[in-house]
Amino acid sequence: MEKVKQQVPSLRFSGFTGDWRKRALGDGCEILMCKRIFADQTAESGDVPFYKIGTLGGKPDSYISRELFEEYRERYNYPKAGETLITCAGTVGKCVQFDGQDSYYQDSNIVWIDNPEDHAVNDFLFLLLTRIDWSKLNSTTITRIYGNDLRAFELVVAPTLPEQQKIAAFLGAVDRKIQQLKRKQVLLERYKQAVMQQLLDQKLRFPGFTGDYKEYRLAQLLERYSENNKDGEFGINDILSLSSRFGIVDRKELLQDTYDNVNHLNYVKTRMNDFVYAKSISTTAPFGSFKANLCRDGLLSTLYFTFKVKELADPRFLEYYFSDTTRANNYLRKVVLVGDRYITADSDYLLSGTVRIPSLPEQKKITSFLMALDAKVAGVAQAVAAAQQWKKGLLQQMFV
Repeated sequence: MEKVKQQVPSLRFSGFTGDWRKRALGDGCEILMCKRIFADQTAESGDVPFYKIGTLGGKPDSYISRELFEEYRERYNYPKAGETLITCAGTVGKCVQFDGQDSYYQDSNIVWIDNPEDHAVNDFLFLLLTRIDWSKLNSTTITRIYGNDLRAFELVVAPTLPEQQKIAAFLGAVDRKIQQLKRKQVLLERYKQAVMQQLLDQKLRFPGFTGDYKEYRLAQLLERYSENNKDGEFGINDILSLSSRFGIVDRKELLQDTYDNVNHLNYVKTRMNDFVYAKSISTTAPFGSFKANLCRDGLLSTLYFTFKVKELADPRFLEYYFSDTTRANNYLRKVVLVGDRYITADSDYLLSGTVRIPSLPEQKKITSFLMALDAKVAGVAQAVAAAQQWKKGLLQQMFV
């Protein structure tokens, strides 16, 4: 006789035994939705947020009146705090736990699991539902989830409510830790941006530095050079690119057949600590990006201008100076906007504007301070990624 496989997770809290059981979602639960709201009953602002499939779990873009909300909540179906809302169209299967705050939801496109918690507590049920790949139901690609599909859907459930509560409480604590780390990352990033603005605007100074920042033409800080790769110093694997988020980065992720189609001998060379301007090829976004090459020696396409940084400036300081989009665009607007039209941003124009910056020693002090803050932000980001990976492993082991 074939041995029946036990339905137990590989990681389990002590004191709990017994197989997990398959149970249809509709066994004890009902699938409900709100009373229909028509377009002329909504407004762009108002008393009670009205969520649609595109805004569930995010920021609402529609509202209904307090009077209508009170009437419909009293007369028709309405979710209870803790129950799971699910999008049934568009991005199917987005799950959000109802927090009990006054809000209303788009009928048929958003439903909720009316769960009396006889067989599954809401927090545990939410965890089960968020682990499902709703893009396929019964092995069929779907664009909509219907009520009958949800009722018939089978979940493997821990056999007792106390075990479910223990799992949900533990994973809830993990989620709170991840959210705390994310919040810390956001606050550090905001702090760094605020301090950087004050340092660059001469509103905040380090001890020992006095006197006004000095105004320089950018041509006094940068020198354009154009050195192509005709001598073949660099190979196809030495191609670099500019990322708006990460600066100059390797392009090793390019497929080899893409490499083979690149005439890298026509590319321009860039050396470590060069300053780089990526020309814009868009008429709707005429400004490109200034970035320091903090990656390595390599090649850039002819869409880039490369500059040597002169002795009056620190490459990393200039990187911070132009990292603020508003500051960079204000500078570029001065040098490429003539009347009501944008002129070609060639190197002469780019270098013709002025910047107000501190002395080289103060630049280095500012740069060192901001780099330390960047390292802290990166450390917290790594902690977030590690915690998320840990949670992913837990989910794989704590459920059947």
